[in-house]
Amino acid sequence: MNFRAKVAASMMLPIAVIAIQIAIFSWKIPAPELTPAERELLNFSPRQVQLNLPKPVPLFTGARNPVTPPEPKRTEASAKASSFPPGPIPGAKGGEERKSVATSQLLPELSMIYSDGGVKIAIIDGHVMREGSETSGLKIIRITKNRVLARTGGKEIWLTIE
Repeated sequence: MNFRAKVAASMMLPIAVIAIQIAIFSWKIPAPELTPAERELLNFSPRQVQLNLPKPVPLFTGARNPVTPPEPKRTEASAKASSFPPGPIPGAKGGEERKSVATSQLLPELSMIYSDGGVKIAIIDGHVMREGSETSGLKIIRITKNRVLARTGGKEIWLTIE
């Protein structure tokens, strides 16, 4: 036997030994007996289950508040009371008019701006105003975060809180 044959035989010997061991152990070791619980699991067949949920679960994402107050019931008294704007706020500073130094005309006083999503309200001269509302010759065109565009006497002016 030459050197190459000896090297090939020495490389094949471990593979042959492992193959013989696998054959002996698989032939000698019997399959384990199944318990009744294991046989029951092997015979399992799934059945569909009906779930009757009352309504889909809401999923809220983002920073908006998911809780909204319920709508109040409308009656004639509440319809009259909800006419907008309600008028001057009792005890509120306002109603007095300021003079603009540059134009020497009377300007309304902006006290507060409230903006929450679709609700935009401003208090001008003690009156609660929304976009499109009018009082004493002053019409609100647009309400932004820090100023209000109003039309008075055919002129549009920006009102800011000072």
